[in-house]
Amino acid sequence: AQNDLIEDASKTVWFTSFDLPSQQRLKDLEAALWLDAYTTIVQVSFITYDGDSDLLRLTNLNFMFSRTGHIWKKFVQKSIKLHPYASAWPYVVDILFYMQVTFLFACEVKEIVTHVRKRKPLLATFKEYMGIWNAVDWTFIILAYSILALWILRVRLVGEIRDELLDLPPDAKSCSGDDCATLWDPIFGDVIEVEHMVARVRILSAFFPLVVCLRLFKAFSAQPRLAIVTETARKAMPNLAHYLVVFLSMFATYAVMGVAFFGR
Repeated sequence: AQNDLIEDASKTVWFTSFDLPSQQRLKDLEAALWLDAYTTIVQVSFITYDGDSDLLRLTNLNFMFSRTGHIWKKFVQKSIKLHPYASAWPYVVDILFYMQVTFLFACEVKEIVTHVRKRKPLLATFKEYMGIWNAVDWTFIILAYSILALWILRVRLVGEIRDELLDLPPDAKSCSGDDCATLWDPIFGDVIEVEHMVARVRILSAFFPLVVCLRLFKAFSAQPRLAIVTETARKAMPNLAHYLVVFLSMFATYAVMGVAFFGR
């Protein structure tokens, strides 16, 4: 995968403009076989700032070289909001949401204490407490606090990037060689780290609506007419499981055929 490739830092070249000296430098690199037969990918990266939307953008233009001689081109742009809490409303929304999560956490802990006070064996207490809906609640709590922890780390890193940009000297745009690496390499590294963290948050956030939907089914089960859907799904689960086996077998077959026809 592209993300698994290791960059050769000795071949990193910094440019602050595309003037005649820079063009000559590119010709010198070509003459020195900077790009050879063993090169897998060449990445052109630069950072821009959009003041209107307060977005710091990392742009990557990737040239991937296949053994057949074809050059695959991929343009990737990632953005970071430098001031995620520019107004009071994000604070209000986040505080209200995590107050609700903390209240649910307190209720679950109280229920656990109630079961523990019955002084039953540990395994019996666990079986009595940990039903399907309590498992859903704990999954909701763990996911919510995990997203919060990653978000706090992200905000801290974005603050460090903001401080690094403000601390740049006035001549940072006209640097050359090792000076550019000293000034800009930490900023590029922090931006990439934030993007990796955003990817992890995105994975957790993708499953979070499903857990919220399951908690809605828990609320539906308290009302007889709304509970019809959940009871129907529960009773049909064995048949759905057998159907899923057949469906996944056919789906995997078509997936393999699709890769054989159109994959690369």
